[in-house]
Amino acid sequence: MGRATIGLVLLVFVVYVAFMIARPMPPGTEPVSYYEVDLTLWTDSDWARVTAPGMRYLSWTQHDAEGLTPLCGWDGTRLLLDQSFQDEGDVHPKAVTLRYAVAPGMITRPLTITCERGDWGSSRVTATVRSATGTVGTLGTLHDRLIPDDARNTVSSTLDLAPLLVGQRQEARIARLDIEKRVLAFYYPWYSVEDWESAYLRDTPAIPYNSGDPVAIARHIAQAQGAGIDGFISSWWGPEDMTDHNLARLLDIAEERQFLVTVNFETLAGPDDTALDRQTIVDWLAYLIETYGEHPAFMHYDGRPVVFIWLSFDVPLCTWAEILETLRARELELYAVGYGWTASLDVFDALHEYGLNGYPDMARLYGIVSPHPRHHALVSPGSVPRPWIASTQAGYDDTLLPGRPGYVQPRNGGDYYRSTWEGALSSDPDWVLVTTWNEWWEHTHIEPSVTYSTTYTTITRQYADRWRATDP
Repeated sequence: MGRATIGLVLLVFVVYVAFMIARPMPPGTEPVSYYEVDLTLWTDSDWARVTAPGMRYLSWTQHDAEGLTPLCGWDGTRLLLDQSFQDEGDVHPKAVTLRYAVAPGMITRPLTITCERGDWGSSRVTATVRSATGTVGTLGTLHDRLIPDDARNTVSSTLDLAPLLVGQRQEARIARLDIEKRVLAFYYPWYSVEDWESAYLRDTPAIPYNSGDPVAIARHIAQAQGAGIDGFISSWWGPEDMTDHNLARLLDIAEERQFLVTVNFETLAGPDDTALDRQTIVDWLAYLIETYGEHPAFMHYDGRPVVFIWLSFDVPLCTWAEILETLRARELELYAVGYGWTASLDVFDALHEYGLNGYPDMARLYGIVSPHPRHHALVSPGSVPRPWIASTQAGYDDTLLPGRPGYVQPRNGGDYYRSTWEGALSSDPDWVLVTTWNEWWEHTHIEPSVTYSTTYTTITRQYADRWRATDP
């Protein structure tokens, strides 16, 4: 080969390498490295529960449910199987598997597994590392003992996955949402003028009001917009309730002011604050969608009306799946935002939290829970990216409310609120929730008040502006 030919080959190689290094990545995607780990619970007992509190993950999905008829009460760190037997001989083995995408560095020590079960049969927990082509290795632990003086027969063990992970790292690219940032505040349309005289309130609005007064609603929207808030998540207690009538007023006034409205579906609206039954939830959601879903002010995402669901875990997950499927069969679509950052994205479209009491380090917390919606496609092929929804909170105090245990989250002159915003923004959220605009009974309000004036709306504006300034 002549020197000229060699030189040409080298030139072509250099140009190719430079192109490969400089070539743009697919738009709206980012690289991710991960391991795939399955956690399986098998039992022939009447009930069994597994918790793995140290399990850190990017996302998870229910992968398998062999012969499953459980309460469906699992999230990203718990598996639960429950079944009714007439007697010990009437056994029906059950199994459920959760599949995790785990980032390098998330499993740095043996995984602690706590297994509880009934008095019959046994339970087995296995952890399996998978490669792109199949199973690599499995570790397991069997629980077949009765534990004296322990009705739950609790046993803990450890599974060291580190040796199985060697050489099994997978690479992928995940899509990032191109989504308009939204600040949404929880809103309570249930007040009468007489409420502001209650001895159970620590603070009152700067201007007292009746929640059904159109002037008050318009003022709230104007104040919220001045604070950088894009919409209200209005507490909703079903058809013909006061909150239903006021929702209609809120939507009409919001339309005039280009303000968004959605609802917080109050799951515990049953007798004595119990969860609604399946049919009532179907009927109420159908009414909500048919009555308000096409209103111009009702917030939509992915072409569907957005509905936040309060304490969705108080209704079995499989029941929610049935409810949403029933509505879809009637061509009634909603974008269901379930409760709890580690809940199931197999059933719900997105996830949120309301209260932040007791979390000492918001940035660390959000670092743990924010990957779940963004990485769900790693464990559920075909899954679309989901918005990451962070929350903020001004404070909390229910010590004046009868029957409450009495908890206080001090406001610390606004510093606590600022800390929740700092934590939220550190996680690069798609939407930010404010708990709350006007929950006066629990003292979480940011609405201008006698005690705090406009302190909290001013803080909200500062952080909302700072957040939006990070847009490309």
